Amino acid sequence: MKKRFFSILLCAFAAACAMVEPFISDLNLTLSREGTVFAPDPVWTSGDAVKVLSSTRRSGKVFRLSAGAKQESGTFSGEKPGSAPFILTAPEALSVEYKTASTFYATFPQVQRYVADGYDADACLYAATADGSVATRLRCPMAVLSLPLKSQLGITSLTLTTPDEYPLCGKALVRLGADAAVTFEGEGACSLVLDCGKGVTPGTSATVFRFVLPSAALSAGADLKISDAEGGAMYLSIAPITLANGDLLTLPETQYAQEAPPYLSTSVPGLYSITNKGMVTPVFACDALRDQIGLLESSDALEWRLQRLSEGKLLRVSLPKRRGTLFDAEFSSIGLSTSLKGMVQMRSVQSKDGLVWCLDATGNKLLIFNTAL
Repeated sequence: MKKRFFSILLCAFAAACAMVEPFISDLNLTLSREGTVFAPDPVWTSGDAVKVLSSTRRSGKVFRLSAGAKQESGTFSGEKPGSAPFILTAPEALSVEYKTASTFYATFPQVQRYVADGYDADACLYAATADGSVATRLRCPMAVLSLPLKSQLGITSLTLTTPDEYPLCGKALVRLGADAAVTFEGEGACSLVLDCGKGVTPGTSATVFRFVLPSAALSAGADLKISDAEGGAMYLSIAPITLANGDLLTLPETQYAQEAPPYLSTSVPGLYSITNKGMVTPVFACDALRDQIGLLESSDALEWRLQRLSEGKLLRVSLPKRRGTLFDAEFSSIGLSTSLKGMVQMRSVQSKDGLVWCLDATGNKLLIFNTAL
């Protein structure tokens, strides 16, 4: 009787193990990644991890590299996330969600980080389907845009912007198969930023800046804004191009030229000092709550005045009504020790929205004044 009871107990234990085995047993996966133009021989590095998704573990379980560092093929181990079929995704940093046996959602970051001689691997998706512990190669539905750039100024960021309906980042549906595809379903953004931290200064040798993006994203072209540490910028246009999965598009080598000096982004009338790095600080700029602005026109002259009676400060500028690129202006002030004084030659650099930007001959002082009130 005891032997029979023991046999029944053993059978019950075995049945219980069979029921929970799909959820608690360990699983070892042998994984590699397909070569691309921008990463022809990808190898795993210590600390790499993938996510294994299933219909019952939709956000996936993390499997970490247990063997194969510095090799194309590595072993990843973890707790089995339910039953096959599985979807495998890398890198671990990407937010993913299981949908069907051959589709899943992935959320691509809007800000990528600059990597010297490389690209932000945390934004570059690799994925595949698997039925269990078999050797599997992950495929890449992404492409890389590369810009070799020379600059004597520090580059702080690059911003890539595409037309509507050609998103670069956000939540997308990924379809796996012979040719994996990324499709955004109304939750994508058409602006992607490459963050260069405090700034990267290429110098006379070109430094390469790279974006990771869905391969179809440049089908309607794009605009690229390059920002420098002084607050200036340069703009490039990218013609429409169709990229395949794993492609690398390298733009022509470019010499950075500051097309938008930072002082042109100042929008408040007044007088400013400009440092040798192009940054602006106000000498006396308009405060709408405290100041008064006056404009007096005669047949041949224009007098512009900014005053703050509560502090006894006054800036007065007399200008010719008809002005060329270069003209003489007469400055007088009260309570402003660093203001321009007397007759000063000015150079007009921009006129926009009823405001005129003018630099003195040294380029150290900027006057922004109203042409109509």
